Amino acid sequence: MEISLTFTRTQNRGGESVVFLHSIGTSGWIWGDQQQALSDYDCIIPDLPGFGRNNHIPWVSIKETARVIATLIEKNANGRQAYLVGFSLGANVVMEILANHSKVVRRAVVSGLNVLPVPNRLLKEAAQFLISPFMKSKIMMENNAHKLNIPDQKFEAYSSSVQQLSTKAFRAANREMFLYHLPENAASIQTPTLAVAGGNEHDLVLESIKRISSTLPYATGYIMPFAEQAWVLEKPSVFSDMLKAWFKNYPLPDHLIPANNSLTMDGALEGSSVKK
Repeated sequence: MEISLTFTRTQNRGGESVVFLHSIGTSGWIWGDQQQALSDYDCIIPDLPGFGRNNHIPWVSIKETARVIATLIEKNANGRQAYLVGFSLGANVVMEILANHSKVVRRAVVSGLNVLPVPNRLLKEAAQFLISPFMKSKIMMENNAHKLNIPDQKFEAYSSSVQQLSTKAFRAANREMFLYHLPENAASIQTPTLAVAGGNEHDLVLESIKRISSTLPYATGYIMPFAEQAWVLEKPSVFSDMLKAWFKNYPLPDHLIPANNSLTMDGALEGSSVKK
């Protein structure tokens, strides 16, 4: 039986299509600012299985979700292709689409994607499992929103999406993210791919940006200095400008720095080369 996902779509049905995939613990609402900023595009924003309006659909796997999203693109996107943007869990799904269904993707953006082994994985998995029953409590949501630097005006939407999610889907998807690594055929992926992260994200994510950009032949990596993981919400205009530039193959906003550079404590740049 084919899975049919509920999704939001902009009124501009004539433009090139962009599909946005949200992070774990949220839903499609996080892309509201980008949807407005990219009004020239046909924006398609689904909730992933187990999340948001699709919380009744079981989460199976990242690979299966990639297949479902690829089918959604083939059936709904203009020209049966789309620009693909994924954040956190959505980025995992994007990478699997690039590996197995690349014909539906024009260009891709992955933000906050870890592809490296997680130290003390079993301990961290156990901790996530133990706290998951409490993740819908107000104090837990407020704490997570603070860690992610989610703007106050976005908290209500964030809270609503947490209340909607399936705890079972959250646990299953979270475990897959802990185990995730680059697909075996990553070095053969031909789709132009931009890997990005906030400068304050975990070191594993920052190192993953370098791994992705050095493995995929048409990938490049950039960092948004001093930003948190959810910089799509924290700095929406920069994120949107980055997307517009990447889709058109224009230079990226000056705010971003190449991932093979680093920021010292006083903010000085180190490193000079950037992969094109």
